[in-house]
Amino acid sequence: MRILRFLIRYFDKCLYSSKGWYFMLLFNLRALLTRSEARVKILKNTGHYEVSSINELDNRVIEFHNESLGAKVYSRGIKERGEGIGRAYFLNKISFNNGDIIIDCGANTGDLLLWFQNRNLEIEYIAFEPSKAEYNCLKRNIDPHKSINSALWNIDGRKDFFISSNNGDSSIFQPIEFEDVHSVKTERLDKYIEKTVKLLKVEGEGAEPEIIEGLGNKLQLINYISADLGCERGPMQEYTVTQVTNLLLSNGFELMYFSPDRFIFLFRNLKF
Repeated sequence: MRILRFLIRYFDKCLYSSKGWYFMLLFNLRALLTRSEARVKILKNTGHYEVSSINELDNRVIEFHNESLGAKVYSRGIKERGEGIGRAYFLNKISFNNGDIIIDCGANTGDLLLWFQNRNLEIEYIAFEPSKAEYNCLKRNIDPHKSINSALWNIDGRKDFFISSNNGDSSIFQPIEFEDVHSVKTERLDKYIEKTVKLLKVEGEGAEPEIIEGLGNKLQLINYISADLGCERGPMQEYTVTQVTNLLLSNGFELMYFSPDRFIFLFRNLKF
């Protein structure tokens, strides 16, 4: 057992920094050592990766492009990734039904949808992702659900967007480390909402206050908000807990749960 733990630590160190065929080999070898159902292959036409399951009952296929992040979130398999993100955002604290509308702000490659798929829930899933590389994966992963390639904000326009795919920290606010800067379209969220939304998940890498401000009066149509309010706002790594909590409490929401480890908060609209 001690030897196995040593081997896994060694593989993790190598895996997170590997690329291409070497990454694929290490990922699959680690999966064998840990008896994970996940398997990865390279998509030759894009250079992206595709993770699938050796379990014949699970025919889902997920595309991703960043090796480090992909290794961290998919090494235990697609089903467990769905369970993990569901636990993180308190989805198990909400009673969902078929037909519910779920809006995912900062969807990355669309993993939140996996939790609902694990339960065979037929929801309406709408995902926003401003980073072009992640969006290209998202669009394929969640088809036929709706995906939008824009950054949510409190006004429509354009802004610089800092790409930090290795850490999943791409943001309108400059992170400590980033790989590139792109100009992206910004939009208010209220234009996409016409009826009750069961859950709004917000992971704006520091832009959570502006995203919620962009709801305007449509905030009253949101039943639950699960938001990552950790220290991700700019180089000073500021939290957004105070701004978001004050905004929601003053608009008829209550705080239900929070995670001290990840600073994820679940709010409920008291009118529902």
